[in-house]
Amino acid sequence: MTVLMSKINLFVSTNESADRSVHFVVVGAYRLLIKRITTRFLALVLFLGCAALTGEVDAGEIEVLNTFGTNNVAVSGDVAFATAGSQGIVVVDLKSLTITDVISPPDGTGSVDDVSTDGDLLFTLDGLGGGLSVYSIANPLQPQLVSGPVATDVGPFAGVSAANQRVVVSGGTGLLTVRSYDSNGTLSGSVTSIDLGIGQPDVLISDDGETAYVSTDFAGSVDGQGFGITAIDLTSTPGSISITDRFGIVGAGFSAGARGPANFPIESALQADTLFVASGNGIAVYDVSNPENVQTITLIPLPTNPTSVDVFNDTLYVVGNSPNSTMSVIDVSDLSSPVVNTVNLPTGGALGVAVTSGSVVIADEVLGVLVERLFLLGDLSGDGEVTFFDIAPFISLLSGSASFNPAGDINGDGAVNFLDISGFVNLLAG
Repeated sequence: MTVLMSKINLFVSTNESADRSVHFVVVGAYRLLIKRITTRFLALVLFLGCAALTGEVDAGEIEVLNTFGTNNVAVSGDVAFATAGSQGIVVVDLKSLTITDVISPPDGTGSVDDVSTDGDLLFTLDGLGGGLSVYSIANPLQPQLVSGPVATDVGPFAGVSAANQRVVVSGGTGLLTVRSYDSNGTLSGSVTSIDLGIGQPDVLISDDGETAYVSTDFAGSVDGQGFGITAIDLTSTPGSISITDRFGIVGAGFSAGARGPANFPIESALQADTLFVASGNGIAVYDVSNPENVQTITLIPLPTNPTSVDVFNDTLYVVGNSPNSTMSVIDVSDLSSPVVNTVNLPTGGALGVAVTSGSVVIADEVLGVLVERLFLLGDLSGDGEVTFFDIAPFISLLSGSASFNPAGDINGDGAVNFLDISGFVNLLAG
């Protein structure tokens, strides 16, 4: 405790030059922390024999944000955008875990069924009528329509993906189309199209905007399979699209969990040169460092037919709804030995998933939007527990000298301030 007091006094003394109002909050916060922590700490030490103080907060708890059903989702920073068909776009503040807005489909369209983000731009697709629209999300909690809707060719099952000023609409049983857009999101009037087979139910474009991986219902057999992925080059001769490779996927196709018009269970996620494809047989993994010669790495079987996948920091997040709603979290840091952990989700119908640094967001056709936080509340040092090592970074958040960290927002109001002090102390004391 003497060491702790010394560290606190040092922190306060080194902040003497700060704005007096901020300094008052910092000093007041520390005094409250000291008063409450000292009493609880001494009692616990006497009882536990100097046992470590940690807060037991379940970081894996799923928050259900009740609303109408949703089917796909994308994230940008601390905000999620879930598609809700005729209801439009559901905007979710991931800091406070609240739905802040529901934006109706743009005039001229009747539905929002798929969504993609690229920087400060949000792309939406009407999977029934084919309208492609672009919103500015410079202020992500207040998307503003900047382009469209423009007509696109779509049939049953279609998706949209955008990156580096190219946007691709897979087209379903219609044509796949490619458009360019400027930094403001204004769509070009020039359109390039291609027909890849019976249908193209989904698409994922690489971050550099040069290659797209298209879920494909082949007109025939590829590698002995009727469904798989077509890799296309988007940088070839202007006005044309070239196929670089095709590969069939065992078990892919009309597996359980498919929902029209924009949720076909062949969906992909990309991390560097590794492509992960969720389909009926699990997660197929490919080396796409050479898009003209894609190589199979492995297949990761799963207990549930997957409907969507996303990847973040060598971890896959996969959702499915048949035979029941689940999420599989897969450590793929060593692809020769992936580690799968599958948990049951609240009863509903998980369709889409997207991951950001602090949260996993799930689109559910029954429950609406589900969110799981990927951090331990109060753990500001990142060591997996709430201890005295978290006090200094907590005070830095209070004083405004550190950028927002959701682990410090104890009361979930989207900010770290004096209202979080009592909760933080309670976590320290267990």
